[in-house]
Amino acid sequence: NSPLAVFNVACSRSDLLVKVLTGGYFCLAGAAAQLFPLLDSQPYSFDIAISAARRRRQTHTITVPSGAHFPLLQADTALIAEPVRLAGRMTRNSSGAPAAAASLIWDEANTLTLRTPLHFDHAAGQTVTPCTVTPDGVARTLTAPAPSGAVALHLDVRSGLAAGSYLRLGDEAVYEYVRIAAAPANPGLPGEVTLSTSLLHSVASGAAAAAVAVAALAPVRALSEERLAGEALLRLSGGVGAGHVEIGGAGPDETELHALGALSNAQGYYHLDGVSRLRSALFAAAAGGDEAAVEWLIDYRRPLNSLDFRLRPP
Repeated sequence: NSPLAVFNVACSRSDLLVKVLTGGYFCLAGAAAQLFPLLDSQPYSFDIAISAARRRRQTHTITVPSGAHFPLLQADTALIAEPVRLAGRMTRNSSGAPAAAASLIWDEANTLTLRTPLHFDHAAGQTVTPCTVTPDGVARTLTAPAPSGAVALHLDVRSGLAAGSYLRLGDEAVYEYVRIAAAPANPGLPGEVTLSTSLLHSVASGAAAAAVAVAALAPVRALSEERLAGEALLRLSGGVGAGHVEIGGAGPDETELHALGALSNAQGYYHLDGVSRLRSALFAAAAGGDEAAVEWLIDYRRPLNSLDFRLRPP
């Protein structure tokens, strides 16, 4: 709840003066008779956008009711910090050797740690279904690189793909699942596949793109609080024992599939994107019977928080 020292306010009306003050305060001013000439008989509205470094931009509609008396006081605005990346290395305490395929989770009851962040905003109460994921066995690769933010992929094999199908991209440590927006024309030929989600990470030419079938498991849970695109730590109504979940969206195109737990690569390096809205958290790592836990105070001033784990027997 501390005031922001540096922030910006932009208004949709150029005839309103915007002034930012110390202590986190701002005001908008102008000649009321010129701004709202018919205020005695009708209301007015305009938008303001509030932004600051390392914070999510927020837009608010300000309503000036008919017959209003000035000044109009507005409620406080709490800007949410941009998600940060947690990254480092997993090693064995006994030898210092890298711990490959070590999993990292946010260690709190009834929580999920997504391997890649959310593509969409999700409201509290949205369903979270544990599931298994089975590749269809067809070898597919990208024939062209796909940058972060891309909404289409170029594949060497498009047969068997349909609208709503999931594709799994990349190696296990960085699995990203995307949905196909429409069935490809001429599926027997190599070519483009359009997506209903933009890529969070760039994918190199020649990377694997596996089509997967999803089988739901019980029990179905619900989000305990709303989550925003780019976040990867979720609180649920209950625990989940599966390695994947499907999160229901506001519409069918916003349903998304995720692997759980960050995973270290062969050299022991890991990264967990989408850490947000926590002051501190207990993170737990495990591999082959060894484990480690670190409580970390998250620094949202830094896009990257470095945290190493030395795994040892429990």
